[in-house]
Amino acid sequence: MSKKYFNGSPDEQSFGVVEVEKEFATLPPALYVIQSTMSGIRFEKKKYDTSELIVIEDSLVTSCINEIKSFWTKKDLFASYNFPFKRGILLFGAPGYGKSCALKLIMNDVIKMGGIGIQYDSAELFMIGLKLFRKVQPETPVVVLMEDIDNIILYDEANTTDVLDGFNDIQNVVFVATTNSIDDLSDRIRDRPGRFDKRIEVGPPSEKIRKIYLESINSRPQIKPSIDIDLLIKDTDGMSFAQMKECYISIVLFESDYKETIGRIKEMSSDLSEYSIKNKDPFDAVELARVPPEMKKSNGKTGVIGPTSKHGPTGIQG
Repeated sequence: MSKKYFNGSPDEQSFGVVEVEKEFATLPPALYVIQSTMSGIRFEKKKYDTSELIVIEDSLVTSCINEIKSFWTKKDLFASYNFPFKRGILLFGAPGYGKSCALKLIMNDVIKMGGIGIQYDSAELFMIGLKLFRKVQPETPVVVLMEDIDNIILYDEANTTDVLDGFNDIQNVVFVATTNSIDDLSDRIRDRPGRFDKRIEVGPPSEKIRKIYLESINSRPQIKPSIDIDLLIKDTDGMSFAQMKECYISIVLFESDYKETIGRIKEMSSDLSEYSIKNKDPFDAVELARVPPEMKKSNGKTGVIGPTSKHGPTGIQG
């Protein structure tokens, strides 16, 4: 009897499902986007930068990660109640407060345990891809990232709610969605237990978190910058990570006036939607800063941290 397995491209960035009568391979733990190509459905690896991630104990993010860890251990318990083995978590809050950082930490955790992440783009592609994946790996944990779910449901709300409800026997899956404004979501998404079982508001970084973040940045150079970091921690109260980074860049790298910079950033809108997932990067504002034009990268993105290369299908049999 033939088996299905994953056939990878030479650079191991793209994988298709093929049917053979011999070797059985698995999809390497990573974040993937499902694509429909001329050769069939492909699982394209999606790179994301983790160099600036900071794990802060006793935070809402670590609480969320620990709850997901606990979920993976409860499969038999869910089965004993005949409950579908899935979970939904909705992160909401203004841009730049750490939702994308949370997604990366969640992804890191599921990858460490041998699972995969899937970037959700459409219900149809997701269901086709998940069905193929489960034919090869029926038990592998899957985290589904639904970043900016308010944009997703503008065009596909009915089918997306079907996915969240677990139609077509969706098992071993955690859905993690983000939105900048929970009020923009319909009641069908926002207030229906079983779709998103838990809602977590990600607010402005606390003094403890600002201290950890800014001291981490300040410790990078070999020669310690001449800046009162304790004063900066105090004066950045209410700012997003992106705004804190811009304060540091302006004051330390460009030697801008301290008071003028703090005032300018505080007046700046925290809306960083222009740097959102629309740029095809799977993660957004927490890794971005509004920096002077001369520091913009040639790809047109401002202050993007990490790789921005994309890997297209290679024509390997799918």
